[in-house]
Amino acid sequence: MHFQRCASSRAGPLRLSDVTPMIEHMFESVVEERLATALAERPAPAPGNRLPPRVLASLTLLPVTDTLVRRVEFAEDWWVHSGLAAEDELAQALAGLSGVELVTAIQDRLAKVGGDLSRCCDAEQLVLIEAWDRVTSWVAAQQRTTIAAFAAHRGYPARKSTTRRDGALAPDAYAADELAAVLHISVRAAEGLLGDAVDLSAHLPQTLTALAQGKLTVAGVRAVLDETAVLDPGDRAKVED
Repeated sequence: MHFQRCASSRAGPLRLSDVTPMIEHMFESVVEERLATALAERPAPAPGNRLPPRVLASLTLLPVTDTLVRRVEFAEDWWVHSGLAAEDELAQALAGLSGVELVTAIQDRLAKVGGDLSRCCDAEQLVLIEAWDRVTSWVAAQQRTTIAAFAAHRGYPARKSTTRRDGALAPDAYAADELAAVLHISVRAAEGLLGDAVDLSAHLPQTLTALAQGKLTVAGVRAVLDETAVLDPGDRAKVED
């Protein structure tokens, strides 16, 4: 009935291009309904159980004249076998984790594929890359916390000279040198690490916590340190509130 009205509103026969948008809209609704049923026991493909844009985009590979049944079956098969369902499941499994728990979850996933990353689809590999980045942030936070403890033990950076009046070396005379030796970096770089660790521990503890949780990267922490370096301790504390 609707097609007849469209046909009568213009001269000449009805062309496929006249009804293509309507067919596409009908198709999308049917696919979403079928997928919502097929994936009811799997993680939702997208908020509201709507078909992910990547799936819809892939469907343009099939001619619009193909039957709806064939195209729906193609969408369901593409969603499951492309790895996007596995990507959603993996992302949800790793969400909110940090530190040892995150490392354990990553190792559990790798164990399922025998440690062979080629058995993970590229979407899963991207999820793992992001997860390892959070692990890197956590490791950096643990290192800086330990460096701050080392600095406190040595009295760094309170020294005013490298020797006491009796000629003995001050406790932190070679703190940066020793740190440089174990990390295989320059003394200047070690001094920077010592300063940053003390700074974060004493004045920016929430920033250090965000780093440990993977909410900030090392580069992000560097930006916070640089931008707040000119502030007094009270104002630096307000930045984190």
